Amino acid sequence: MSISKKILYIFTAGIFVFLVFCTFLSIYISNKIQPVVEVINPVRMSLKIAGNPENYNTVIPLVAIILGAEDRKYVYVIKQRQGLFGIENYAKLIEVEVIAGDGKYVAIDDLIISNSDDVVLSSSKYITSGEIVKVNIDPYSLTLK
Repeated sequence: MSISKKILYIFTAGIFVFLVFCTFLSIYISNKIQPVVEVINPVRMSLKIAGNPENYNTVIPLVAIILGAEDRKYVYVIKQRQGLFGIENYAKLIEVEVIAGDGKYVAIDDLIISNSDDVVLSSSKYITSGEIVKVNIDPYSLTLK
């Protein structure tokens, strides 16, 4: 084998190793800059409104509600889509209708959000709708009491 072919093979192998390294580096950096969010599923719960307990199908903590213009209320819900490196979670801003509240929890319209949706309670950074997020999966960190 000639010297020029050996140099070409070494150069090609070097480029391949460099591209693999860059791929792993971009995945690492992407995971480090993504906001980390804590989520909770809405629950069926009884709220005491004006001294009378009433049952509601979709109850979330009040801290999950984001107030918008003209007294509109929103929540971030975690959705999934196919991304460059596989399935990715992203935050989607959804307008909700608050039916009732007791100062700590609110009941929302269950036609918009279901009990299987992951509602964002908090985030390590400011998030926007459509932004890729990392979901904190700790089953003991968040429970409604």
